[in-house]
Amino acid sequence: MIWLLDTNMLVYARNGVAPVVARLDEVWEQGEVVTSLLVVGELIYGVEKSIRREGNLAALEQQLAMLDGILPLTEAIVRRFGRLKAEMGRRGIIRPREHPGLGLDRPIPLAPPATFGPWA
Repeated sequence: MIWLLDTNMLVYARNGVAPVVARLDEVWEQGEVVTSLLVVGELIYGVEKSIRREGNLAALEQQLAMLDGILPLTEAIVRRFGRLKAEMGRRGIIRPREHPGLGLDRPIPLAPPATFGPWA
């Protein structure tokens, strides 16, 4: 199984949120743990806005190196992402400034927040 981590899960893991770290340890034994270029862009944005840019960038690079991969973007992925985000917004599933990390042109289950901790 492939686990696609979104921005929040990677931030929680980097900050050492115990339930997230423990769950990641479990899922790494079950298959691959990846993220997408969209998520990497969001994380770089966060680093660039931070006060401790150099330290945060080093921590991010180390975290990304631990993953089994970073999924590329294609036009099909970006178009699907836009459609899914809009539909989820219409249904009230996400607030307009959030996204679920979806948009893949092949079926890969998201690692849902509910599997990582009680804040979901």
